[in-house]
Amino acid sequence: LRPKMRIEMSDGLFVTLVKELGVGSFGSVWLGKREGQDDAQASIAVKEMGKTAGTGLPEALFEARCLKMGTESLGRIKPKIPLYVGERLLNKESDNWRLWLAMEKVNGGPIDKWLYDMKDDDFKRVDLAKFTDPAQSFGGLYRTLPFHKAVAIVKGFFRQMSPTFEIVEPVCQHRDISAHNILVDDRGGGELDFTVIDFGLAVDTNHWRQEWRRSNLGGDVRYWAPVHWFQFFYGYKYIESANPYYARMYATRLDYFAMGILGLEMLFGLTKHDEVDNVDLPGLRDLRLAWDDYWCYITSVFQRIWGSDGLGGVRTKL
Repeated sequence: LRPKMRIEMSDGLFVTLVKELGVGSFGSVWLGKREGQDDAQASIAVKEMGKTAGTGLPEALFEARCLKMGTESLGRIKPKIPLYVGERLLNKESDNWRLWLAMEKVNGGPIDKWLYDMKDDDFKRVDLAKFTDPAQSFGGLYRTLPFHKAVAIVKGFFRQMSPTFEIVEPVCQHRDISAHNILVDDRGGGELDFTVIDFGLAVDTNHWRQEWRRSNLGGDVRYWAPVHWFQFFYGYKYIESANPYYARMYATRLDYFAMGILGLEMLFGLTKHDEVDNVDLPGLRDLRLAWDDYWCYITSVFQRIWGSDGLGGVRTKL
């Protein structure tokens, strides 16, 4: 794909590409303009996926299915995911297949950019002291708000995500919930709009609950549940034998745990450094200290995985 390129999607939809919005391990995303639409409805996003981008055709087609599911639910509620616009599959029988997936262009940017004023790649090198030392703090909204405002934002986040996952969960498990894969649109006046993006690692819920034992680990390790690590170190037999709840959590609750971690990240990331000491809530200071310890440690693991160690090296050293 390239700027100003005119492409044909399904059902006679023509799109002119404007610019590349981003590149990830599963493909690239472009800003496009739909022909025959007014300006308010013309802007869409087009994601190109292919074998060389590191994903398989069934996974790419399933991502399209996930977005279709959200669009088909509009009679009840608009889920906080990009709405499906169209798709086109090229060279289906070839190793050089390509899938163009057109979707609603969502306003806003990733939570990590909003909170820390950092790109996703920056966390692979960030000085861990910046998370806890006020003299070395981040940009963005990091530790700038009163506690009650941080609480209100997190409550609003869960109020938006709960009905979304009521719709999404019966169809797919996202498996990659993180501060980079949820967009936030600050509309001013305290009104924030959150949207879940990137279903590239999503799996069919019914198949996953039967086949999780043979499936690869996925997602950002900073948001992994404890059972992720049990699977990583010991395998599925340990999960099944150690505690029946472990298997149920791995099969049905991975997205829930990641959402909980993200909620804590926003709560303590937004709250001012000294604000916790001034809030009359027993145990809050200890909880913040425990969060700081966890987040610094798990970020160091994240950095080692993305460094020279890789997953195998981290498994050995841990």
